[in-house]
Amino acid sequence: MRPLVGGPTVVDHPEGGELRRHRDKFPVENVTLVLHYAEPESPSSHKLTLLQSLAADAIGPVTD
Repeated sequence: MRPLVGGPTVVDHPEGGELRRHRDKFPVENVTLVLHYAEPESPSSHKLTLLQSLAADAIGPVTD
């Protein structure tokens, strides 16, 4: 079994540009949960917030 190693990752997003994120891995039953997140208040965090709002606008309101 490989050890669960996290670390920094960089993604070049077509609309957001360079996004620096951290990756953590956690064993959950028979799967591995992988979390990617930006440091709070970092440029990447602000870009992810902007991308989130753009995606929400594209999808439209959620109705029951």
